Amino acid sequence: MEIDDPWARALALLTPDAVAALRQGPSLRPAIGRLAVGARAFVTSQDAFGLWVTQHDRRFTIAFTMAVLDARDMGTTAGELLNTCQQMYGFNRGVVADFLDRGVASGDLEIESADVAWGHRRLGVQPQFHQRLRDGVAGILGHLGDLIPEFADVVAALQDPATLRSFLLTLGMISILRPDLVGPGEGPIAVFTDRDRGLGFLLYFLENQAPDADGGQLLERVMVSRRRLARDMLVSRMHVARLLEEGEASGALRLSASGEIVFSPALSDHFETRMAVGLQVLRAVCVAARLDAPVDQGRLARVGRIGGPPISQV
Repeated sequence: MEIDDPWARALALLTPDAVAALRQGPSLRPAIGRLAVGARAFVTSQDAFGLWVTQHDRRFTIAFTMAVLDARDMGTTAGELLNTCQQMYGFNRGVVADFLDRGVASGDLEIESADVAWGHRRLGVQPQFHQRLRDGVAGILGHLGDLIPEFADVVAALQDPATLRSFLLTLGMISILRPDLVGPGEGPIAVFTDRDRGLGFLLYFLENQAPDADGGQLLERVMVSRRRLARDMLVSRMHVARLLEEGEASGALRLSASGEIVFSPALSDHFETRMAVGLQVLRAVCVAARLDAPVDQGRLARVGRIGGPPISQV
C-alpha cells in the first residue's frame, strides 16, 4: 500500500525534473507576468516605512531575517538579529540599528527598554508588520491560484498566525540550507541581482515589455526613458545609468539607437529559470508549511543532486 509522505511531495517540487516541467508547461509565463504586476502593486501600496524597506534589497533582507527569527517560539533579540545579518550578509550594526529604529517609529516593532543592554533587548514584532508579510504574499501569489494549485488558498491560510509562522520558518530553513534554490545564482542576471531592486527591474521590464514582442523569449525588449525608470523604481538616475551601462558591457542587454532596451536570449533564459525555481520553492513551502514537522534537512540536502544536475544548471 502506498504511504502518503507529505515531505516527499513538498521536496519533489524542487527537483530539476519538476523545474523543467514547469518551464515546459503553459502556466509559467502567465504566472510570472501576473507576479510582476502584483509585486509592483504591493510596493506602490506601501506607506513610508514599507517603501523604505522595499526600496533596497538589504533592508528587505533584514526584514525577512527578523520575521524568520521571530517566528520561532523563543522570538529574537537585537543582538541575535545583528549577528545573523553580519554572518550571513555582512551587514554592520549601523544598518541593523537604523532598521530597528525606523521599525519602532512606524509601529511595526517594539524593542525592550533602554535599561537592558542593546544586544539583549527583545524584539516584539507587531501585527502591522505581520500584515505587511501577508500583503506581500497576497500581492505575489494571490492571483496565481488558477495557474498553480498550491497557491489557491495560501492568502486565506496565512491569516492563521500558526500557519504564517510555519510558512516563514520553512522558507527560512530552505534559504539557509539551500541558498542555491533561493538565490539568483551565477549567470547573466547577476548584473541586475547584484544591485538593489535588481529583480524588481527585470519584473518591471517584463510588465512594460513592447506589445509587439513576438514571444520567442520571456524578456525581449522594452522602451522606457531613464527618467521614468528611475522614478518608477524609486532609485536615482545614476543607479539606472550604471545598471544599463554594465548590462550592455556584460552582453546581457543592448541599447538601440532609438533608446529601446533589447535583452539577450541568455539573460531571458536565466531569468525564466530562476523565476521557475523561485515559484517551485514557494510551492514546496505552501505544502510543507501545513505539516506539523520540522524541515527534512537530509532529503532537502539531496534535492537536485540525485538523478540530475543541480537546479542552478537546469
